[in-house]
Amino acid sequence: MHDKDNILGNLVRTVGLIEDSEIFCKYIPEVRTNIAYALPNATSCKEVAAIEGRITVVNNKPKACGYPKFGASSHLARAIIEMIKENPEKRAAINIKGDKEFAKYLKSKIKLVEIDRSKEPKEVSKKENLSTQWKVREALKKEKKLDAIYSFGAVGKEDIIVLFGEDAYSLVKKILLLIEEAENDFQ
Repeated sequence: MHDKDNILGNLVRTVGLIEDSEIFCKYIPEVRTNIAYALPNATSCKEVAAIEGRITVVNNKPKACGYPKFGASSHLARAIIEMIKENPEKRAAINIKGDKEFAKYLKSKIKLVEIDRSKEPKEVSKKENLSTQWKVREALKKEKKLDAIYSFGAVGKEDIIVLFGEDAYSLVKKILLLIEEAENDFQ
């Protein structure tokens, strides 16, 4: 129970960081952002907490639709579960807009792996809930200690960047710093 309480508390503080950052709105994808954090050695989505209803934009500010809850995410939960098979310390993940320029910037700062979804095998893309694990496995083949995956090129699917970290709060602090640096560089 102690681990679960710590994870939920970490996510509550993390949401506060995101909601205080107006610039983060620019990085929220159409599918909306979520942040997830898993119990050690998680093997099911029920062992991963995330924000129920995701994080959206309200009055030009990021806004969580609900509270952190175990089992609230399928997509990010599956990504984390696949990641911790190789990197058990990387128990948190967040998805942001897959902007090509920002992905290029991130690649110069962290270990970001690009995955071209047009190369995704048909048996994976046609079956529900297999793409996420495929993307993580493909990325890990290229870089065992990766920090982020930029997936692009799938017809009808939004380009997305998924970043991984040891806990949700430190992951988001790092991302917000990278966003701030990138915004200054882009001007």
